[in-house]
Amino acid sequence: MGERKDLLSLGDRREGVRHAWSYLSLAICQAERIETAWKASTGKRDAGGMARLAHFLMSLHGEDYAFVMALHQAKVWLKIVAGYEPTIKAGVRVFAASLPDLEELRDMWEHETDYFKGRGRKRQRWLHALTPDVNIMQEATAGSIWHDPSGRWTHRIGGRLDMGSAADAAKAMLKRLGDLMATNPDYRLFL
Repeated sequence: MGERKDLLSLGDRREGVRHAWSYLSLAICQAERIETAWKASTGKRDAGGMARLAHFLMSLHGEDYAFVMALHQAKVWLKIVAGYEPTIKAGVRVFAASLPDLEELRDMWEHETDYFKGRGRKRQRWLHALTPDVNIMQEATAGSIWHDPSGRWTHRIGGRLDMGSAADAAKAMLKRLGDLMATNPDYRLFL
C-alpha cells in the first residue's frame, strides 16, 4: 500500500486509524459474543436448553461471517495505516501472518453460493481438515465448536481459522494501535 503521510490529510489519517480500531474491536466483540452464546446454550438439556442450543447453531453461520468480515476489514485498514505510521508496521505484519487463511476464507464466503452450486475458483480448497490431527473435512464457511481434552473452548471456521487465536491476535493489535493513539498527538482526540 505504502501511503505516504505527507500525501494524506490529518483527517484521512485519523479516519484510517478509526476504521482499523473499529474493525478490530468488532472482531473481538464478535468472538466474545459467540463464546458467550455457546456457553449459555450448552447448559441444561431441558426443553429450554435444547431450544437455546438449536437457536445458537442456526445463527452460528451468520455470526461466523461477521467475525471473518470484521477481521478482513481490520487487516485491510491496518495495512493502509501501516503505510503512513511506521511504528505499527511490524505489528501489522505479525497480525497478518497470524491469519494466513483469512483472505481465502473471506473470498470463499463472498462467493459461497457459487461453491454451493459446484462452481467457485478454488473448489479443491473448499473442504479442509478440521484440524491437522483430525481428518474430518469441513466446508470453508462452516464453523465447529468443541471443548478439547484440556477443557479449552475451541471454535474453528472452515477448518482453517481458530477463533480464539484470531481474537487474541486482534487484541494484541488493538493494544498496539492504542499505544499509537496514546503517544501520537495526532490521534489523542480519540482517547
